[in-house]
Amino acid sequence: MPKLARQCDVVLLGCGESGRPLQRPGVTVIPAYDRRRLPELLAGLQADFGLLLSLVPETFSYTLSELWACCVPPVAVNRGSLADRIEDGTTGFLIPPTVQGLLDQVDAIVAHPELLTQVRRNLAQLAHRSLQSMVAEHQELLRVAPFPVGRCIRGSIAERLPTVAAGPHARADQTFEELLDQFYAAVRVKAACSPRLRPWQRGIARFVLAGGYKLVKLGCRLAHRGNGAYLGPREGLRKRHCLPDRPDN
Repeated sequence: MPKLARQCDVVLLGCGESGRPLQRPGVTVIPAYDRRRLPELLAGLQADFGLLLSLVPETFSYTLSELWACCVPPVAVNRGSLADRIEDGTTGFLIPPTVQGLLDQVDAIVAHPELLTQVRRNLAQLAHRSLQSMVAEHQELLRVAPFPVGRCIRGSIAERLPTVAAGPHARADQTFEELLDQFYAAVRVKAACSPRLRPWQRGIARFVLAGGYKLVKLGCRLAHRGNGAYLGPREGLRKRHCLPDRPDN
């Protein structure tokens, strides 16, 4: 950060309170912001370029989409979706995930500002997809049945997890506790996915279900302990069926 701050003014936008220690001359820290005011903030800051320096590979990066929509050239590490989506020198700049790689690219931009001008022109011509169009593309790709407007997206999760959401099915060799675990998993999904429940009602449902589940599990363990089921495999059999006492193979 000290080396970067000597090359340009740095603004850490939306970095959270954990970014406070990085504040120093040349570094401005803005822990949080209203998402709806992002274009206004970037315009007010007169951002020349945006840094996307995550060492963990991104799977898509909405931040990249936001920079593009605001015509702010990104400088990003050449990993994950950033490397897939950015055309180096055309829609942004790709750098190796190293300090020197970042400093070299910033040096090049400072020495040749026309690089930013060309990228901004290209970004102004990019077509941007709306949230509705992205949802439609996902539904076409995954063949997910469309859900009514206003219904929580979680409502389709149950349809994607039939083995859990369809409810428990008892087998002849299944113990009561195994069936209880299966039932608890199913009702948790149902409670989390039901569009009829409000968020606070889902919280109450999870609390009640978890309490009841733990209470019944405790009863099962106490009952089994009384029958010797938790004394070990052969010890339990000896207590219930009076097996002769001999070493296990």
